[in-house]
Amino acid sequence: GSTEACLLAGLALKFRWRKWYAARHGLSHTEVLAVRPNIVMSSCFQAAWEKMFKFFDVEAKMYKPNLVKDKMAVNAEEMVALCDENTIAVVGILGNHYNGMYDPVWDIDREVGKLNAEKGWQIGVHVDGASGGFIAPFQEMSGKPTPGPFDFRLPNVLSISASGHKFGESICGTGWIVFRQREDLAEHVATTVTYLGGSSDSLTLNFSRPASGPYVQFYKLLRLGKEGYKQKVENQMAVAAYLRHFI
Repeated sequence: GSTEACLLAGLALKFRWRKWYAARHGLSHTEVLAVRPNIVMSSCFQAAWEKMFKFFDVEAKMYKPNLVKDKMAVNAEEMVALCDENTIAVVGILGNHYNGMYDPVWDIDREVGKLNAEKGWQIGVHVDGASGGFIAPFQEMSGKPTPGPFDFRLPNVLSISASGHKFGESICGTGWIVFRQREDLAEHVATTVTYLGGSSDSLTLNFSRPASGPYVQFYKLLRLGKEGYKQKVENQMAVAAYLRHFI
């Protein structure tokens, strides 16, 4: 599901940073391998990121949001202050797993842009939409948008992940990763194969995998369409409002 999406985004961002860092400091490929990168994110992250930190040797720099003041959403200025030259990305969570709050991706993007301009860095923003990826766009369509954009309308957002098997209505194990561009991003995790007589790219961690997830997702996208997902999200928000009022 979105675990692999997060891993692929993290790897692409890591390799992008490694190329930039080596050029900036005049390091060889072997020398730059000794420098450990980091990712800055909220302590409300989903468990998928634990695999990124452990498997791919990336340091986690956690920002602990204030439950009372910010309702578990991050303060963008304070979180981005944790960045340094080894930061490959800042992660904004679009619906954390504790209370569903959206990190202010629009503010994170602004602060990252200011920091990059000041320091000459190239830190990007990854949007973890495991929960909100199939919610926020349809809230916007319903006339109830987030306070600011959360996607590629923002200049520093380089990748977005989403769980198709949550609110995308697909089967378990369906996840999506969307890159802003191929150059210096998706190309870093693409492996070209010629098994079937022609060249094609594989961008997944596994070569062989079932196609049931994409098939079901495609069916739901065709069956429901934008209007169907919008109605579904409106119903979910109405149920959530009722439960909040009842509790």
